[in-house]
Amino acid sequence: MLEQKRDFSMLSLYFAPHDEKVLTTKTFTSLFSVTHIFVIENAVKGRIRETECYWNLLSHAALTPDDLDRITQDGFSPFGMKLAETVYGSRKLIRFERSLLCRGDDARAERLLGSIGQLRNMNLEKALRELRARLSVYAGYHGKRDENFARQLEKLCTENFGKSILVIRGEAHQLALEKFLKRTAVPFTSFHPYEPWHPNLVTCMISKLQAGETPDQKETMTALATSIMCEEMEKNSKFPIPLESLVSTVESTLQGMTDADLESYLRIKLNNTAEIGEGRHSVPVPRQGSV
Repeated sequence: MLEQKRDFSMLSLYFAPHDEKVLTTKTFTSLFSVTHIFVIENAVKGRIRETECYWNLLSHAALTPDDLDRITQDGFSPFGMKLAETVYGSRKLIRFERSLLCRGDDARAERLLGSIGQLRNMNLEKALRELRARLSVYAGYHGKRDENFARQLEKLCTENFGKSILVIRGEAHQLALEKFLKRTAVPFTSFHPYEPWHPNLVTCMISKLQAGETPDQKETMTALATSIMCEEMEKNSKFPIPLESLVSTVESTLQGMTDADLESYLRIKLNNTAEIGEGRHSVPVPRQGSV
């Protein structure tokens, strides 16, 4: 089935969280093995040609992943290191997204998600409006990236006709990037680490907002409850909890709540959020663009 899809499209989009496990799935390894050009997500602009040069040296085994990690100014995340190990010696042509965002824009976008403790003096209705507004502005920042990235991919595909191109990108970008690509003449096929694929709710909300859609009241309440529960679990845990595991556990708990129970839970918690500290994850959405 995978090879049939490859025959259909020269451009493959692999939407996944920034978790090293997504680089070891059968879907990704199959796509990567046949691609000529591998395009990596990049959230902020600056020194992209230099970065591409280093990664292409890595691709031809002229640098090791450890060499590249030392060269990289901020150091690699676990996902970034696994990505470097995957590229090492693969002889793929490596390209990076040319983001429109400067580092300050990206930092401002991340701060919009802040700690849920910032909503403790709001009633439920105001807190929901504030959360939706923050997510909307956050999505706006990254929606601009997707529109610009679609044009970059159109140019890349035109200049490399007949070559297979694989893009790896955060799952929250899917609806917006697909929408913008459909305005071009470039055919594409989208993939996920597993099928069926179920991204977390906050990721779905941001994806909708980036595509110009509006999340409903239940989705926003569930996202707010997810944020509160995640922070409480982090506060009470003696050890760091991986983001994906944390969100998965919380969403499983919330699935058993009725709408009335969910509303009651939020009204109680919003009156007691002074007890909640600054969690390692605030609004639980994966970072969009870091390696």
